[in-house]
Amino acid sequence: MKHLKLWYVGVVCFFFIVKVNAQETEPVLARARYQFIHVNDTANRDHPKEEEMVLYAGINRSFFTSNAEEEINRQMEEQVANPSFDGNITLVSKGSSTNESFYFVSNTRALKRIYRLMQNQYILDEPYPQLDWKINDDTLTIGGYNCQKATVSFKGRTYTAWFSPELPFSFGPWKLHGLPGLILDVADSKKEVVFHFVGFEKLDHVNLQIGTTTDYIEINQEALDRLLKAFKENRQTFMDVQGQGGRSNAANVISGLPKKEDAFSSIDPGKIKSINVNKNAGGVSNTDNNPIELTK
Repeated sequence: MKHLKLWYVGVVCFFFIVKVNAQETEPVLARARYQFIHVNDTANRDHPKEEEMVLYAGINRSFFTSNAEEEINRQMEEQVANPSFDGNITLVSKGSSTNESFYFVSNTRALKRIYRLMQNQYILDEPYPQLDWKINDDTLTIGGYNCQKATVSFKGRTYTAWFSPELPFSFGPWKLHGLPGLILDVADSKKEVVFHFVGFEKLDHVNLQIGTTTDYIEINQEALDRLLKAFKENRQTFMDVQGQGGRSNAANVISGLPKKEDAFSSIDPGKIKSINVNKNAGGVSNTDNNPIELTK
C-alpha cells in the first residue's frame, strides 16, 4: 500500500509550488476548464487524444496546463464513495497527458512554455503570438454566458472562437488570446484541434498567485530537442543520470495552489487492495503525424 501511495503522489506532485518570487506575481481571479481534443493521427481520426485542461487567469497573467490531477482525484473519490467499493481502484486514462504548459504576461508581451519531463520542468521563452482576430456579429450562449464569434489564422490552421465579453479576460486555451473577453470554445476548421468549454469559476476569494518560480530549468529549444532525443533512445540511462545528479523539482508558475487532500487522506489504507491503471483506454494512436502547429 505504501508503494501505491508513493506512485500516486509522484503522479500529481508536479502541480504544486515550492518557491516563488513574490515581486513577479499577481492574484488569480478565475479558473476555466476545457475538454481538449486533438486528432494526432490522421489515420485514426475516430480516436483522438482527449484531456481536460485548465486556465488560471489574472488581469495581466494566465497559466494554461493539464488538469490531470483533478481527474485522478475525481475518479478515486467516485469509486471510494460507491457503496459497492471492494478495495480495488481502477484509474482510466485516454492517452498520455500533455507535457506542455503556457504562461502569458500580456502587459509585457511575454510567453513562456514549460515542458515537463520526468521529475524536471524546463522553461523556454517563446515569441509572443500576434493574432489578427476577425470579430463578427454572430452570437451563441455557452455555459450560460453570452458569446461572440471570432476567427483567426494561426500556425497553419484557421480557428473559430467564441468569447464572452461578460468575462473580461483577454486569455484563452493554449496560445489563443487577445480577444475582449475570455475564449470559452474554439476549434480549427477541420475539427482536429478543439477546446470545448467545461466550466468557469471565480477565485478572487482564494489566495492564489500567478508568477515565476525559482524551481525550473531554463533551456532553449535546441537543447530540449537533444534532451528529448536522449530520453526516447535510452529512457533507462536518462533516468539513471537524473537520479545520480539531475535536477528535480516540483514547481510550476502558479503559486499558492492549495494541496488538495488526495483520496487516500479520507480512506483507511487497509481497505485498498489494489490500484490499476487502464492506460490508453481511448485507443489513441502513438503516431503523431498531425501536430497542433503545422507551420513554424
